Amino acid sequence: MTTLILMIFYVMTTPADRLVCTLWVDMPPNKDEIYQACGPVDLPALELQATLHETGETIRGGLPAVEIYNILEHLPADDHTLGDYRLEIIEPDHVETVCAVRTQAETPMPDEIGAQCGQAAQSAHERGALTLEYAGQITIDTGPTYSCQAPELPAGPGLFQAPLSAADLETDHPYTWLGGQLIWWGVAEADCEGGYAGIDVATLTALPCGMAGAYRAVVDWQNQFDADIYNAAADYQVPARLLKGIIGVESQFWPLWNSRAETSIAQITMDGLDIALRYDQDLAKQYCAKTLWDCPNGYPRLRLAEQAAVRQALYADLTCYRCDPETARQHTAEIIPLFARILRAYRCYAVEIAGQTDPSNAWQLAAAAYHAGGECIQDGNICDLGSAYLRKIVAVIDETKDEYEL
Repeated sequence: MTTLILMIFYVMTTPADRLVCTLWVDMPPNKDEIYQACGPVDLPALELQATLHETGETIRGGLPAVEIYNILEHLPADDHTLGDYRLEIIEPDHVETVCAVRTQAETPMPDEIGAQCGQAAQSAHERGALTLEYAGQITIDTGPTYSCQAPELPAGPGLFQAPLSAADLETDHPYTWLGGQLIWWGVAEADCEGGYAGIDVATLTALPCGMAGAYRAVVDWQNQFDADIYNAAADYQVPARLLKGIIGVESQFWPLWNSRAETSIAQITMDGLDIALRYDQDLAKQYCAKTLWDCPNGYPRLRLAEQAAVRQALYADLTCYRCDPETARQHTAEIIPLFARILRAYRCYAVEIAGQTDPSNAWQLAAAAYHAGGECIQDGNICDLGSAYLRKIVAVIDETKDEYEL
């Protein structure tokens, strides 16, 4: 057993404006509409800006967010209607803790930030977008831990089998929400008369003419991570098609979708991270090392506040802060192995919850529990919500099938 004294530094974002939510409306919104779009926001503490869709030009910025109810009074009297503007609610000078870094030096080296927080964080720190703040020191004992393992997968074409190569994961599902995002961010172009954006303003999904222009980009985007999924699935013995299908159903492969409750391409919740840390002790030890607490007796024996800190460290690694699509694309490739580990942990959780030693349908149970919780798979039976989720996964992997295969 080796004893280490480590210095702890928080890696934090530099103060910057943070987009809280966007509204694309024809009339000034009421309180219910703002709540539906933005959640329970504190408008007096926030700012508002109006941006023209067509040009991206900010027409009004720095307004108190409460002025959203009177937005028409702040827009120029020209030929534009309110529906020509995006209304963006912004939190000024927002600071967020990205991760915590342990080091034996006086300050973390760039490669330590990259190893513990990810390459995206290292790059952001090197260009001055992140700062370091000293948090304290800790003495830890290092030693072996053990992770739940999954049995080797048989090769085959089924959802719960191992593909022979990354090329076997290729899909062409017409994700309309992904199409809308690619058009919105300028990654794809709509094929609409009159230069219309091709996006449904209520849902931000691509309209038929939008998908006509964006379809090729949609197919390319959903397949660009196939090699990463294939390799991660092989490393952790999880079904690659199932992993890709979960990502497709949860986020349509769009990484810039972080709600208050879920994050990243697999839309994982804090409760989901809790399960992963309980059933993958190596993962828990790795993320204990990113907080002020060590967990020599295991994550489950930490105090609730300490468990929350460990979950937050993992959540931060899965989240791409202040990312554009290209940065988010790179970050997604980096974190896919984490989602493979999380899916493997869910298999271990499902086997225990179902009350069976090693049921043949363990991966079905794991996917159902991921979506609908452990109560969905009690006694080894999958609830209707879990079965519907599995059918959605099959539909995005192979639309010719109407049932999941073992």
